[in-house]
Amino acid sequence: MPNAIALLKNDHTTVRTLLGQLERAVAPRDRRRLAGRIADALEEHSAIEEEIFYPAYRAAAGTREDDEVYFKSLEEHELVGQAVDDLVRSDPRDPSFTGRALVVRELVEAHASEEERSLFPRSVKLLGEQRLSELGDEIECRKQSARQERPRDEDPRPRRGGWADCGRQYARCGYRFAVPFCGSITVRW
Repeated sequence: MPNAIALLKNDHTTVRTLLGQLERAVAPRDRRRLAGRIADALEEHSAIEEEIFYPAYRAAAGTREDDEVYFKSLEEHELVGQAVDDLVRSDPRDPSFTGRALVVRELVEAHASEEERSLFPRSVKLLGEQRLSELGDEIECRKQSARQERPRDEDPRPRRGGWADCGRQYARCGYRFAVPFCGSITVRW
């Protein structure tokens, strides 16, 4: 049984690695490819946190401080999403691309560090190891179904407002992407 926090930390490591590669990349084609991979990784990670992990955290939490952490995290995802959208739409040969990449890196680093320093330890206390393992299974299911649904020859990023199938259910997402799911879902409109 994978632990939800370990899986989310692994996502953080993956995105940090991709951002480092983007910072070192020179060729426009490499920069475009890395920006797309970063966008894909962050979209999947944000969806998992917003639809699986954060609701479980909030349901177990009881303080106003916990609610503030929950809503702050959602807002940070929104900011990162906007910055990534700007990056992906930018011409990788333009000097502004580098500036946008640095902003994305700073936003991601601040958000991930804060989660690892405060949200995750608090989640261990609130949820306990058993619940974190259950959430880890849900996260793994989500990731597996996303990989199975994605045709190998197509652009790996899901289409806006698309339909996703996990074999049991469908979800239409009015957000920037649709992700297959294997449990309950909260859709942001």
